[in-house]
This record gives sequence, C-alpha cells and structure tokens, in this order.
Amino acid sequence: MILAAGCQSPQEIRPFTDAQLRGFYSRAKDPRQFWLTPYESNDGPVYSGANRLHPEKMAQFQFRGNSRSTAPIIPFKAERPENEFLALVDTSSKESWLDLNTARGVGVTPIAPPPARVIPEHVQETITGYATVARQLLLDKCPIEMALLFTRGATGPLGALARGEEHPRPGAVFGYDLLRQFAFVQFDFALRTITFSSSIDYNPEPEVLVASVPFFLQDGALAVRGTVEGEPTTILLDTAGDFELALKEPRLDPVRRLGLGSLVIMNVNPAIHQDFNLGLTDYPRVGRKLLARYRITISNKQRRIFFERPSRLPKAK
Repeated sequence: MILAAGCQSPQEIRPFTDAQLRGFYSRAKDPRQFWLTPYESNDGPVYSGANRLHPEKMAQFQFRGNSRSTAPIIPFKAERPENEFLALVDTSSKESWLDLNTARGVGVTPIAPPPARVIPEHVQETITGYATVARQLLLDKCPIEMALLFTRGATGPLGALARGEEHPRPGAVFGYDLLRQFAFVQFDFALRTITFSSSIDYNPEPEVLVASVPFFLQDGALAVRGTVEGEPTTILLDTAGDFELALKEPRLDPVRRLGLGSLVIMNVNPAIHQDFNLGLTDYPRVGRKLLARYRITISNKQRRIFFERPSRLPKAK
C-alpha cells in the first residue's frame, strides 16, 4: 500500500505532511529498474522508455456516466484485472495523474532518484504530483507497459484536475504524455466513444472530412495555429473543457469568427479561463462543447487533426 489514507472524509483534500511524504518515498525505486532512463530537461526530469505500447493493438470505449454528457471518461485496469478505474482523457494536460486511492489500487511505485515533482499548469492547482510507475495498464486489450503517472501529493479526490466531473468522478487523468504514444486517438462525441490505435494510422474518408489541421504541443497541451476574430494566435484543444471557447478576458458578444487552421467556425460562445479554473491563460482554448460538433481524430504519426462530420446516431426502432 503506497500510503494509508487515514480516517478523513474521501471528499476532503489534504496535502501530504512531511511524514507522509517520507513514507511515500520509503518505497521508491531507481527508475532504471523499470527500464526507464532519466535525463534533465528545461522542464525537470524526463524519463525515456515510459508508456510503451504493443504493436497493432486497438481499444474502443463508450464514455461512462450520463448519456447526455460528452466528457471522455473511460475505464481502465491494471495488473489486478478484477479492479476497474476511471480516467478523464484531457488533451490539455501535459502529464497523466492519479489520486491517492487510485494510485494504491493500481499499485504504482514512486521512482527516485531523481524525485520528479510537478505542479500541473493546465489548471489552477497548487498540489504537487510525484512521479510513479505502473508496470502495466490495460485499455481493453491494449496494454501500456511502464506507465508514468504523477500521483497527487494529497489525500482525497483529484480536485481541479477532474475538471468538475462528478458523476462519475474520475480517479485518473490521461494527459498528452500518454496519448502521444498512440498512432491515433479518435473522439466520436455523437456516439460517445473513444478509439485508441497503438500502431495502425488513420486515413479519413474524403466525403466526411471537413478539415485537416496540423498540430503541435504548447506547454505539453494539444494546440493548433488559429485566429480569433482574424487575430492570429495559438489555440489549445481541450477535450475535458465543458465550454465552447475560453478566453483570458471577459467578452459579452459571441466570437463571430474562430479559425482552427483551415477550419472556420462562426458565432462561438465565449467563457473566461477563471470560471473553469484554467491555467495556461495566455492561450484561448476550445472545449468539447465546440469539438463535439465533429468527429475528431488526432494522428500522432501525421501530426494532424482530422475534423470530420459526426457519426449519425442510430435511429430508434
């Protein structure tokens, strides 16, 4: 067990005490025991060899929770396959995260030296996460070996990392450090499904393709070159954000023209970053209330995002 949770309410978030942190690291192992190679970067320690996939594997999931929700919350398992956990798939999160209860259930091991410590930047959060490794995660039949996950240094739920999702509440976040390992990841919001492919790439059908847009990572978040009312800017794509567009400053009127590469969207409803506890506030964000108008496929091999006409829902009989 990675750390005893104590007797406080499961809703209560309490940062680790010094004694708890020492207990957390008492089980730490050298990352090289997991065939991970640590090296220093401008962002701190990085571990090569993490999040390894098996070739030619695919997984598809129905979103969990309310049938009207487009939140991409999906199940996953670990080495003990009888236990199931829930993760929010967040393309704006640089790292992948676990709350303490999920970390214990998954059976992660802290890694040190070096002891990698991270505070998330994509949301307003003050609690540190600590680098841990799960020997295997399972997305249906698609295994992920030596998964690098940051365990929150606190008891209680994920807080701002859960992005307000309560029914169900995720115990994990899959960020772009994990998503980038796949050949493609597809969000079909109309059907409430997500598809992962470990090595086989995606080629859209011309008759349903709306736009093909190159992407890059900005501070670890999925991003495209775009425009807001004709002004060029970097725009983050946020599958966990329950809004159409989030801006730094309030705006009363709709954004008449939003450009995502070659895709132009008219009359978009703006919100502000502060209302959703967002970080990375220098950049506008497009959330899933707008993204859900399309079937979206992120091809990491081609470094492009395909925006397609959404799948038709089956007719009621």
